[in-house]
Amino acid sequence: MPGFRLQRFACLIRPASVCLVAIVIAGMVRGDSDVDPSRVPDSFEAVNESGGLKLAPVTATSPTPPMPGHWWPMPVLISNSAPKAKTAIVTVRLIGHGDVTYRLVRRIESGFTARDEVWVQLPDLAGGTHVNLSIALAEVVDGVEVPLKHDSQRAVQDLRLLLSQDIVATAVLAKLAPKPAEDWQWRRDQLDHEYNLMIACRELDQQSRLVLDLERLPRDFRRWDAIDNLFIHDASGLNDPHGVAVLRRWLADGGKAWVSLDRISVPAIAPLIGDLWQATDMGTVQRNDFDFRTKLRPDMDTHPLRVQRYHPMTLRKIHQSGGEVTHWIDDWPAAVRVRVGRGEVWLTMADASAWYEPYPPNYDIAYNPPFQPNAAAIPIVSLFQQPRNRQPPPSVSPTAAAIHVGYPVASRWAVLASLATFIVGGWCVTRYWARQGVAERSLWSLPLTAVIASAPLAIASMSMRKSVPDTLAHAQFAMLQPDRDQAIVDQSSVLYFRDGGSVDRAVDGDESLRPFSDQSTQSPVVWTDMTHQRRLSIADWPTGLQSIGASLSISAGSGQAIGKLTRRGLEIRLPDGLPGPGDDAAIVLPPARVHALVRDAEADDVWVLPADADAPQQFRLASGLLNQTQQSHQETYRTLIRERDRTIFGDGETPRITPLVLAWTPPWEQPMNDGVDARITGEALCAMSMRWLPASPGDQVRLPPSTIKVESVESGWGTSLTKIMADGESHAPEEDPMTWQLRWQIPRVVLPLDLTSAQFHMDLDAPMRDVTVTMLDPDGKRKQIAKLDSPSGMVKIDVGAGDLVYHPGVGELRLEFDVSPAKHPPSNDEPDALPGNAVIGDDSAGEDDPAWQIRRPQWWLRGVVQDSGTRGDPETRSQSGLETKPADAISDDAR
Repeated sequence: MPGFRLQRFACLIRPASVCLVAIVIAGMVRGDSDVDPSRVPDSFEAVNESGGLKLAPVTATSPTPPMPGHWWPMPVLISNSAPKAKTAIVTVRLIGHGDVTYRLVRRIESGFTARDEVWVQLPDLAGGTHVNLSIALAEVVDGVEVPLKHDSQRAVQDLRLLLSQDIVATAVLAKLAPKPAEDWQWRRDQLDHEYNLMIACRELDQQSRLVLDLERLPRDFRRWDAIDNLFIHDASGLNDPHGVAVLRRWLADGGKAWVSLDRISVPAIAPLIGDLWQATDMGTVQRNDFDFRTKLRPDMDTHPLRVQRYHPMTLRKIHQSGGEVTHWIDDWPAAVRVRVGRGEVWLTMADASAWYEPYPPNYDIAYNPPFQPNAAAIPIVSLFQQPRNRQPPPSVSPTAAAIHVGYPVASRWAVLASLATFIVGGWCVTRYWARQGVAERSLWSLPLTAVIASAPLAIASMSMRKSVPDTLAHAQFAMLQPDRDQAIVDQSSVLYFRDGGSVDRAVDGDESLRPFSDQSTQSPVVWTDMTHQRRLSIADWPTGLQSIGASLSISAGSGQAIGKLTRRGLEIRLPDGLPGPGDDAAIVLPPARVHALVRDAEADDVWVLPADADAPQQFRLASGLLNQTQQSHQETYRTLIRERDRTIFGDGETPRITPLVLAWTPPWEQPMNDGVDARITGEALCAMSMRWLPASPGDQVRLPPSTIKVESVESGWGTSLTKIMADGESHAPEEDPMTWQLRWQIPRVVLPLDLTSAQFHMDLDAPMRDVTVTMLDPDGKRKQIAKLDSPSGMVKIDVGAGDLVYHPGVGELRLEFDVSPAKHPPSNDEPDALPGNAVIGDDSAGEDDPAWQIRRPQWWLRGVVQDSGTRGDPETRSQSGLETKPADAISDDAR
């Protein structure tokens, strides 16, 4: 069982944090106990008077604060003073929050006292709320549980637990020991620098200085449940493969880790990050003077900040790939962000002293924190010091699982056949009575014909309704981890028992299971922790639908889609490790463009984003007539787009930077299936990253517009107009004239690319204005390609060979847009005004100027991939890339 040390820093505590710390400690230190469970070994000799099993008074003293909705380890001390070994059972119940029981079963040798923990899942209530627990002790005698009384002659202990306020829980994995030191002094000891950095990060957000000190990596996922972020300053803690696997799953589930790479070697973190990040270690260097640059957000200045220090800073020099470099020191990476599922790992190559500084004294307030993150670290801290993102996409919900429980209904073809039978039969009956001269008889024969035609449907539906089988239905979201050949699966499962039933199954050590999270059932639920096993038992499962939430790791094989640009567009092959052929696939292209994919007619695992696929105004599956399942898939995609789900798109400060492929498959096999005697059904939405496959020289390619990355040349952030345009979204109508630039980058996998066709599209409304579009390159070469007078609607600009400013090896297309002031007719009050003249930009314009708006600027390109030998030699390549080619070198599709 992993050990913990609760670090308390020997400094004053900010008054704003005093109340928070008091609440946490009040919830952690309640009751009376002569022995602190966190300071004794797991088992130690403590022979007392003759007797039997005794349970020490239970307190809430635990290194892990009791967080609402999370697992919490309640520490217990059990002594056995009997002459022989005994099996003890500690039972804990939450009063007033469902019929859920948590049990610990442990065998205790004679004359020993054991320290252990009973894991309790706390209700999801507001912080500061009290929760009442009842604790009972029993021993097993000849296979029967015998309740035992406590010293107070009571069979049950009561514990009143105070739930902690909403805080960010921080842990540290390091062999460090805090040392007292005077404020405002730089710590020469490297150990102190690591602690100073943690203090500064937490106090920046007015958090307490309580940090969980991990002696080694926990192997139980419940230990990680209440932890939001983790500092890793020592490599020895990463030597446990099982612990690293659980840590990796915690990261994929939204955790954040900060790794001090100046103290840890590059190979030591390979088990944690795997193939997501590769680096070559070039050794360490110490610097007193250096240039610090950061570009974590588009609005940050890339000019270096000169830093001069008295004590040297240690920097590990690396060459890296796979991560996002956010900081540089003298052109060496100083900080790298690596995304792992919903979480992320921050790798800092500069030592901790480079990321914080003394807080300047302020005598107007009662307390000043000793340290604060410096200007370079604040962008990292603002992202790192956030609660863990635990929310799976909306496709994972009991409602999504429940739609798979029930009886089959008639297909649309059966309904159409019944309707056709009625129409044909009604026509024949009506014609027959008309020939007999008694057409009025059709008034009663037509309803009879309708009953006869629909009778088979009614009989089949009634029969199916009475034969609903016992069902276990899963709604899953699987994030594939290609470097680990695993899938992190979040799921909601719904069980339907027609006549009631029961569940008794073993729970894997790395499986997170959450039954009845809403406490809506009174069915008895029992969690049992034994020495080498954990079980979930649910007796007398009620009739009807009952839900269980879970998160687990599943072996998935190759977990990465392969994409290649061809003459058809973007062809994508799904990995082999999926539980079945994918359906209704879609692709998410940065920053937030979602397109439906079309299945290849010849291969079930190949999907195509057509070259003529425009950015859809509203997401639609690439199908004609949609059935109920496809309509559900389409609505799920629309919900993801509408809510900008962070798992799929990232967020405003950390948007997705790599393509993501989504596909629907049958549900993943998992341990729950083996413990339930029912029909298994459901579906999974699988998300997998896409790896670009380079094109070969001579390949003819057509580029879907969304595959061409666009960004603002002059960085905009937040709601700036140029960033909104680059993201493909619609900006608010503007009235002022404006000039700006956008830059498009062709994917590197097809460079150098000789363009054979280039067309620019945009949806433009600019009444009473001139819009000038100019093509240019970084060297200043400019070429006007269009000047539009009061444009309205979709504008298409064909760019010829003489107008295209483009280098095939670079693959960059840059445009400048200039929207003129509104053109107003001359006023009759002005004597110099001539009929027909227009005054542009006069002083009276402004308030009544018509608004202008540009939507969806994008390129439509096709070309031929060239030999990469000329990639870096501009002199040997034509600047246009649209040279005339022999007729036999251009296919019909290229024309």
